[in-house]
Amino acid sequence: MTIRQRLGTILALVAFGVWGLLRPALPPTFDGTLLTAAYAQGYSNTSPYQYWVGPGKCNTTVSGNSTGTNGLTTVGASATPVIQAQTTNVGTNTHTFICNISPPYWVVTSGTGLQIVSASFFYGVQTTGLGVQAATLASGTMNNAIVFSRITYPTPGIGETESTVTPVRADSGTLVITPVVASANVATTTAGAFYSTLFAPATGTLAWKTDLRQLLLTVTLQNTATSATITNSPGVLVRFKSS
Repeated sequence: MTIRQRLGTILALVAFGVWGLLRPALPPTFDGTLLTAAYAQGYSNTSPYQYWVGPGKCNTTVSGNSTGTNGLTTVGASATPVIQAQTTNVGTNTHTFICNISPPYWVVTSGTGLQIVSASFFYGVQTTGLGVQAATLASGTMNNAIVFSRITYPTPGIGETESTVTPVRADSGTLVITPVVASANVATTTAGAFYSTLFAPATGTLAWKTDLRQLLLTVTLQNTATSATITNSPGVLVRFKSS
């Protein structure tokens, strides 16, 4: 091999090494078709179209006779994170869970945009079981609390009109609850185990594409009279679609 040939080989190796350092990460192949397919891959269509609202986005309030742990805690042998309500055996109390279920994002379009399809609320019952649950589906309420509600906040500016104190109903028409309230699960659960109730907006979907709005899910549980009761929830699973 001549000196010129050796020099050419060295320069080629150096150039190849520099290219290897500067090139973008590629699959371990030089097949052009495979590389094109890899770079052209789009978003996955396997999304379950749902998002989880953890207990940290919920709060509780009781009608009276609060005791013990009200707020964030853990429950059961697995120390599952929950939001909890607890009352004594005085009177007939209610436990209300209020969760901020506003979508993590939405797309404002000329079309329908993001729509809430349903929300599954999970809850456990300790100490004693719950009482008889009631709902007025045409009003979108369960135990006199509006299930899907919203707060509209003011646009920043001088002389703003403050937001309303009481959230207003976010859907309209006949609310769907599964199981129906007459068959609600009310027996005591093992600590760390949970029932579920599914709420679906009255119109089948709840469009969500307006700026400065907050969406709330409120679930009130009716207790048994003169019974000490603990209820807790690991959160809410919200299902949505977008078009």
